[in-house]
Amino acid sequence: MDKPPQTSNQPSPAVGIDSGNPSPPAMTFRTDIQFVPGVGSQRTPLLHRLGIRTAGQALFFFPRSYEHPNQWMEVGELREGVPAALVGRITEVEVVSRSAGKSVLGVLVENETGAIRLMFFNQPYRVETLLRGSRVIVSGVPKLAGFRFEFVHPQVTILGEHEPVPAGRILPIYPLVEGLKQSHMRKAFAAVVDGLAAGVDEVLGDDLRRDAAQRLSATFPKSPEGASATIEPLPGIATALREVHRPSSQVELDAARSRLIFQELLVLQLALAIRRRKLTTDLTAPSLAPSAVIDARIRNRFPFELTADQIQAMDDVGRDMARQFPMNRLVQGDVGSGKTVVAQYAMLLAVAHGYQAVMMAPTEVLARQHVQTLRRCLAQSRVRVGLLCGSLTV
Repeated sequence: MDKPPQTSNQPSPAVGIDSGNPSPPAMTFRTDIQFVPGVGSQRTPLLHRLGIRTAGQALFFFPRSYEHPNQWMEVGELREGVPAALVGRITEVEVVSRSAGKSVLGVLVENETGAIRLMFFNQPYRVETLLRGSRVIVSGVPKLAGFRFEFVHPQVTILGEHEPVPAGRILPIYPLVEGLKQSHMRKAFAAVVDGLAAGVDEVLGDDLRRDAAQRLSATFPKSPEGASATIEPLPGIATALREVHRPSSQVELDAARSRLIFQELLVLQLALAIRRRKLTTDLTAPSLAPSAVIDARIRNRFPFELTADQIQAMDDVGRDMARQFPMNRLVQGDVGSGKTVVAQYAMLLAVAHGYQAVMMAPTEVLARQHVQTLRRCLAQSRVRVGLLCGSLTV
């Protein structure tokens, strides 16, 4: 167990450490979110509103969507309202002041295919970086103004004279609250990924991840039918966490998301299997087997021909109720598909063995409708049907 720090008036005897500039402690999963680079005391309450209190919680707070890089276009290919990106050189910069605190900055960018104008409202400080002659990347949504396209508040990246044009990056988009910006989240989460992703224990072995990738590929094929492609195993947890927060490509992002989704569903299925197993070992129930006589008597009560799906559902329910532990089954179907008939079969099976049965309804109106249906169906039987609802008084 670590000892708490102690203060002393004596100089530290440590050798090779600059005591005047101590290095920050290493980030752990329990590190308070306030001490993550890019957060601080002002943004901490905002992240608390998102349920993020530690660096570990931030690592597993995934983006809700992604912003993909705009398509590279020439000026003649621009279409109004269609996001685009292009490279050019600033040939004109003009600031127009309209009133106190109000200004418009216009920047003309040209390349060999034409010219566009960039517009920035109330941002005169950009004059210091958007210099005439600078080579820039412009990314945004063009708008036709007269005979020329304009980009209002586009993203502008300054390039060196001979710097190659970088490939566009996929940017994560996180859920926000008022006061937080995507740039804040990306900076903080990048620090969390760098500090913690490599330390997450791998719970899915190589063989399991390879088998999962093959099964997913067979279920959701991406290659044309008949085409042979090498199926890579699902990525490890550290790689998946890095790629889901800072994707290097769409392929890597898809693989990372598949890994995390598969793991979440696997955990869910394992939890259900454990619960199902627990029901069969810890709980007991009387065996209510549908003998041929009981089954025929119940089905003859229905004044219509049962559908194949209803018959299948009743057979499944009968097998479940014949076992010596509680049934745990969900019957799913569209409105009017006959789910109530299946429930009625299960209730009558219990009654036939000398037990009572209860049908619960979400509203009193629906409960009364079910009572009327059951009473009509069982009018000539010895089964008693009662109603219990909130409006009844003793």
